[in-house]
Parts: sequence; C-alpha cells; structure tokens
Amino acid sequence: MKVSQTFNVYLNYLKVGVVFFAFLSFFASLLHARTNPFEPEITPKEGIHSHKELKNEILKNIDVELPSTARIVKKVSITYQNIDGTESVKEIEIEKSIDWHYPLRLSQNAIGAQYTSENRFSLGAFEFNFNENSLFIATKRKNLRHFLLPTPSRIVLDFDDLDKALNENLAVDKKYFKSIALTSHDDFYRITLELDGQYDYDLQAQNDGYLLRLK
Repeated sequence: MKVSQTFNVYLNYLKVGVVFFAFLSFFASLLHARTNPFEPEITPKEGIHSHKELKNEILKNIDVELPSTARIVKKVSITYQNIDGTESVKEIEIEKSIDWHYPLRLSQNAIGAQYTSENRFSLGAFEFNFNENSLFIATKRKNLRHFLLPTPSRIVLDFDDLDKALNENLAVDKKYFKSIALTSHDDFYRITLELDGQYDYDLQAQNDGYLLRLK
C-alpha cells in the first residue's frame, strides 16, 4: 500500500515537471522570436531628428514633361536639404503660359558669375592655394584652434609662433572664398577666411601645412 502511494506521488511530480518544462520551452521560443516581447511589434519610422547624409552629386539639369492639358504654370515648389540635414521648401510664383510639347528644365548655370583665375596667394609667411571648395594653407606653424563665425560666414584659424605684428587683407574673389585677413593677437596669428555662403568644413594637418575643405 505504501509503495503504491509513493509511486503515485512520484508520478504526480513527473507530470508537473513535464508541464513546467513545456511552459519554459514555449516561453523561450517567444523570447527567441522577439528581442523584447514586451514592446509592440511596430516598425519605427525615420525620426525627425535623424541625420540624412548629404549627397555630393551635382545637379546638371532635369526635364519635367507635363500632360497635354497643361496651359499655365502657376508656381514651382522646390524642397531642398540644408547643411544640418533638415529640409526646407521654397515656392516661386510663375503665372506664365507654356507649350506642353516642350518639357520644363531645371538646371544650374553660372550666368554672370565672375571669379579670379589666380589660385595662389601669399600673406606674411603663409601661402594659400585654392582648388574649388578646398584650400591648402602652407605653413610650418601649429594650428591652435579653428571655428566658424556667422554673418558674414567666416572660418577663423589661429596659429602659434608670432614673430612680428601683421594686419593684412586680401580680396581673392573666388568661388566659395571671398577674402583673407591675417592679423596678429598677443602671441599668435589669426587667419580669417570670409566665405560666399554658409558651409561646414573639416581641417586636416599635412606635412607642410593644413588642408581645409568646405562641405
């Protein structure tokens, strides 16, 4: 009689163990299927503050074909991306008649833009070599700091090893770069580059100077 009761007790424990093991297996499968089972299964959309990488491909021209019912272009809306990745919209009122047989063309033209062809300038012991949106500053002096200033947009670079007082300005009239100023402050030189618009930049040290690239 005691043997039979003991056997029934063991049998009950075995059943409970099997059920518990099955529950653990089921719960483990849920955890494997989802990293966090307590979060809703929603695919997150791109955040409004997420940074969009700026593309380097330059716009040449785009043709826009309109249907045969088109007679008047009322306005044009252009959505563009800023330096910081945010988007803005510019609307232009047109109110002009068109011939739908011919596409509308959006393009970039340097009409009326005049820049100096000279790419090499010197101020004091510094030499400046321009190449499109890049500037190489030839110097053996160490850069102490660099930063941007707004209105007008300028890049300021400070260099050590002041040996004499200087106060020189030079209008370069280049695309991207308008002028260079070289001044002396206490124990360092300051180079101020005035730009023709708003840009970000990076500065890389080279063997014989510094390479600055606008972005």
